[in-house]
Amino acid sequence: MSPSESPPNQTQVLPLPSGRNIGYQLSGPENAPLLILSNPLLTNLTIWDPLIPTLHVHNYRVLRYDNPGHGSSSAPPLDDTDNITFALLAGDLLFLLNALHISSVHTFIGASMGGATGVYLATLNPGIIKNLIICDTGMCAPVVAGIEDPFARRVEMARINADGMKVLTEQALERWFGALWRSEKKEEVERMRGLMRTTTREGFIACCHALRDRSYDLRPLLGALKGAVERVLFVVGGVDADFPQVMEKMRNSVMEGMEKQGEKEREREVGRAVIRGSGHLPMIDNPERFLRKVLKFLES
Repeated sequence: MSPSESPPNQTQVLPLPSGRNIGYQLSGPENAPLLILSNPLLTNLTIWDPLIPTLHVHNYRVLRYDNPGHGSSSAPPLDDTDNITFALLAGDLLFLLNALHISSVHTFIGASMGGATGVYLATLNPGIIKNLIICDTGMCAPVVAGIEDPFARRVEMARINADGMKVLTEQALERWFGALWRSEKKEEVERMRGLMRTTTREGFIACCHALRDRSYDLRPLLGALKGAVERVLFVVGGVDADFPQVMEKMRNSVMEGMEKQGEKEREREVGRAVIRGSGHLPMIDNPERFLRKVLKFLES
């Protein structure tokens, strides 16, 4: 079957040149501006389900897809997981876009590792993305930053523990969402738990490799974003560890690449939105405010 519009709530699968498959959903009004939604680690494309109706109502077409070993995308073999990098993930997505005959993207919205994929896709293919929205994304791999690697013990857990993915899911839920939110939003917590547990250990380890590899370094790319996209918005949860500070540094790096433009123009074209009280995934723990910030940026 050729790549095409996805039936409602149904994922299609496209074979990749690597031999893996990539799962995706394409929905919304035909000929409307296209948004791409890119997922965090340990999740799949259904993480965005609560936001899709609003995006459709605002006349956006939406393309969602799964990372390797997540959702409907197949994973590389366990002994071949160290080939996954962000450049490769961006290449997978570009292949999907070409297969769907999509030559330009109105807006790319990436959360956590999805934001890094967006930066690589944009800078490797200047002009393909008009607006880039980066949400709660790290600047580089821990080894590049010279800090302790939190992914090492998680990868080990996935490799040796039969219940490792269940344990990692619970740990992530506790890191990403506050205790009060989890107690008040039990139905949404269960939805998240269910979709996270579909992640394969091979997929988790492979995507962790992208986050741990020395090639993961956005710092030399951020200054080039101005020549690759028209506008950038950094969105961050206000209580997401040190991400508010990291994202501000990233924003400043983008603005430094716009030295020839005035301060007001730089402020307008490189925005920042802090979602107060939110953790690592503000589109989940505060979707209404997240959508207001995003739609205001897109429609300004």
